[in-house]
Amino acid sequence: MLVFTDVQIVAEATKYFPGIAAVKSGYVPVGGCEWGSGDPFFVRAVDGPGGALYQIDHEAVAGDETLIEEGVEVVLGAFARLVEYVEGE
Repeated sequence: MLVFTDVQIVAEATKYFPGIAAVKSGYVPVGGCEWGSGDPFFVRAVDGPGGALYQIDHEAVAGDETLIEEGVEVVLGAFARLVEYVEGE
């Protein structure tokens, strides 16, 4: 996972799908996929600090630009657990 910079967060949320639709549903973009799918990662502010990390499929956007929840996958039950997967440099 590539952790987004503030510029990348704003771009995903305002210029690209599924980010635009995800933000309307309460998700906040936090990263991108480096493994091939290109599907971005999100958190939800309403979930709080123990909230999940989600990956949203690029095709999870309806014709009216709303999010199709079936395209949302929980990747980690608590996004704070990401530190367990950080490799040392």
